[in-house]
Amino acid sequence: MKESIFDRLLKVVGRPRKEVRLKLLPLIPKKLISRAPRPRALEPQLPSASRLREAGIKFKRGQSWPILDIRLRQGVLEVPSLLIHDTTETIFRNLIAFEQCNYGIHGVRDIVTSYAKLMDNLIDTVEDIDILCKNGIICNSLNPVDAAQFFNRLYNDTHISHPRYHDVYEDVNDCCQWWWPRWLAFYIHNYFARPWAIFSQIFALLILALTILQLILK
Repeated sequence: MKESIFDRLLKVVGRPRKEVRLKLLPLIPKKLISRAPRPRALEPQLPSASRLREAGIKFKRGQSWPILDIRLRQGVLEVPSLLIHDTTETIFRNLIAFEQCNYGIHGVRDIVTSYAKLMDNLIDTVEDIDILCKNGIICNSLNPVDAAQFFNRLYNDTHISHPRYHDVYEDVNDCCQWWWPRWLAFYIHNYFARPWAIFSQIFALLILALTILQLILK
């Protein structure tokens, strides 16, 4: 099967490089560019990575290709690894501009725009970047603050007609409504984050167990 231009460019984003200089728009035939209005879909929202962690959702680097293949499995959000470096923004801007100008022509859809929006939802602060980096989802070679603002800049002044990740949004938001993963995540994050806290919790549970046993034996 012939490799598309999207696959070739997304491989550049997903792999290290020495130097990449891409200027795609001048290469696109003018006859393909369309400014006809298109319907705007109701765009769902996704909590940030730090908020999702508080809700009990875990993160895992997805092994599938392309990087656009994002899914939620048993409370784990799988996102393929993305390399953010000084040329990544150029690649994404050209792909998003191509989608926005040529939507509906030769099967062009707003899949990269949808990806940028989802990542923008996940990343609000440096803490979100840190969470994704620790889970192998983001490989960042920029300043953490610049990386946190990366997708926010990309998604400005764009819109999506057919959200690619609508099911992912629904599944994640439904999962956030469950009380017990949120409670468990809060408990682990606040009471098991340090070794001394772990020992204190074990000691407290041991005292509680001995107290209950003493009451039973009386």
